[in-house]
Amino acid sequence: MKKNQIIICVLMLMVFSMTAQESEYEKVFPYDEYHPGWAKVIDDGYIGFIDKDGYEVVEPIYSEVNVFGEYRADWAKVNRAGAIGFINTEGEEIVEARYMEVKPFDEYRNGWARVIRDGYIGFINTEGEEIVDARYEMIEPFDKYKTGWARVVRNGFIGFINTEGEEVVRARYQDVEPLGKYQEGWALVVRDGAIGFINLQGEEVVSARYQAVYPFDEYKEDWARVVRRGAIGFINREGEEIVSALYQQVGQFDEYHDDWAMVVRRGAIGFINSSGEEIVEAKYSDVYKEDGKLMGVYRGTPEAIIK
Repeated sequence: MKKNQIIICVLMLMVFSMTAQESEYEKVFPYDEYHPGWAKVIDDGYIGFIDKDGYEVVEPIYSEVNVFGEYRADWAKVNRAGAIGFINTEGEEIVEARYMEVKPFDEYRNGWARVIRDGYIGFINTEGEEIVDARYEMIEPFDKYKTGWARVVRNGFIGFINTEGEEVVRARYQDVEPLGKYQEGWALVVRDGAIGFINLQGEEVVSARYQAVYPFDEYKEDWARVVRRGAIGFINREGEEIVSALYQQVGQFDEYHDDWAMVVRRGAIGFINSSGEEIVEAKYSDVYKEDGKLMGVYRGTPEAIIK
């Protein structure tokens, strides 16, 4: 008899405790109506949930809570302070409520959902992680420019992300031309008004510092003429500046001497060789030839005889 009385007292205390917990809320809806074992509660106009022990599994901070499975299995869309997020069946906010818009999964890419935060585009994955940071004004479809790349625009500048969500080409270019248009595996880019090139890995293989870049082989095989700060130089097919951009003029090879080309730097004459080295320092005022062959150079008076 005494044992029964104790059990009854414990049950009464539990009921009283639960009733006291439930009385904290403006309204408590029936259990299992929204989700098994949960009861929707309203507190100060906001929605939350408690379990059958009266414990708060979802804090009442949401103006709207949609049903589970409507967007994704075991996820429920929530609205907090006008921003969209998602909770899971454990009551955890699996996607932080900070988005203006969340598109359906797989529309853009399998396992990704496009999100808009503060007016910028990004993507979340099926774990609720922001796999592409919401910082872009535009994101084009993958594979349109290059397989596995998607063009992005951030602060008005062009870059590219890969299928891991990484910015494989930093968004810093005013223009990016198609790959292979200039040379196989290269794309011409414009940064701060200067021309350079990126390769298939997204690396800037030729630094964007030139005012003009001319086609390869036009002047010499495997060389391309470049202009930087008004001065002429040459790059090779590895993107190296094989002849520094220092010259106002560069003549044709073999005109004066086999494998030499006359150059003019700051008004002074010199010569480069076919390796791009300044074989004769540019410090002379004139050259002289005999029988079509270069015999010497002047710096006021004949100073050197070139064999």
